[in-house]
Amino acid sequence: MKKVNITNEDIAMGDRGCENSCPIAMALRHEYNTTNISVQIEDVPYIYVNDYEVDMTSKMRDVVEKFIYNFDNGKEVKPFTLEIDGLLHYEEQC
Repeated sequence: MKKVNITNEDIAMGDRGCENSCPIAMALRHEYNTTNISVQIEDVPYIYVNDYEVDMTSKMRDVVEKFIYNFDNGKEVKPFTLEIDGLLHYEEQC
């Protein structure tokens, strides 16, 4: 399991409603040394790093979803640790 800290700095630098520059994306940019990050919410939150989907527990997805909702709606958020179980290869369906 990999742990990525979403810090106060990431929160301060993050953009509301932006899938590749929200605080979670900012932390992942540093951790994986890439700008190819996407943080999305469909029915549940999905996070992509390059061509890989971040695998996380349903409990962690709940934490991520609440964080994104609060951040995007201008509510106070606190730093947290994103626990990543692994990266799953993602291939876009045509």
